[in-house]
Amino acid sequence: MLADEVAIDFPSMAPIVARMRAAFFAEAGERGVATRRAEVELTAQQADRGVRVPLDLTFPHTCPACGGRGESWTDRCGLCDGSGAGFLSHRLHFRVPPGVRHGTRLRFSVTPPHAFETHIEVRIAVQ
Repeated sequence: MLADEVAIDFPSMAPIVARMRAAFFAEAGERGVATRRAEVELTAQQADRGVRVPLDLTFPHTCPACGGRGESWTDRCGLCDGSGAGFLSHRLHFRVPPGVRHGTRLRFSVTPPHAFETHIEVRIAVQ
């Protein structure tokens, strides 16, 4: 094998560059961070004493196999079928503080593996 026949496959740098641009050049409110909304139902007793709640969400993400390019040299990526992206199911747990009331909104941010930062807004519904 000759030196010019060596194949090296590099993942796409586009998602990383986009995050760097947003972090350095965007205003705080313009960073393009997605917001996901969910509702959690609690009993009155859970709301009074506080509880740890699981939440299952799906996040768009960059394909870990091809790095977001959709291909490996001339072959279409088998994991993402050439799209460069997919959806990642992610379970997270968060703590609802004691004394929460019906209609309260809790906000936090998460960054799942191979996905962008996402703001989560959870509305509490007390039964």
